[in-house]
Formats: sequence, C-alpha cells, structure tokens
Amino acid sequence: LALSALTAAVSIAFASGVLGVVGLIGAGVLLRYVPRYAPRRPR
Repeated sequence: LALSALTAAVSIAFASGVLGVVGLIGAGVLLRYVPRYAPRRPR
C-alpha cells in the first residue's frame, strides 16, 4: 500500500511538471505566432 501511494504521488508530480512545461511552451508559441491586434486607421 505504501509503495503504491508513493508511486502515485511521484507520477502525479511528474505529470503536473510535464504539463506545466508543455503549457509554457504553448504560451510561447502563441505569443510568437498569433498576430497582435492592429486597429485600422479611419480614412
């Protein structure tokens, strides 16, 4: 029981860390490739 609890805790911590890194990479991609809003000037 203790071994399974330890394994679950380690795997959840590892998975949350991986998802955090993937989220940061995704945010960087969005900042790089999504164009900023540029309002058109009235004629």
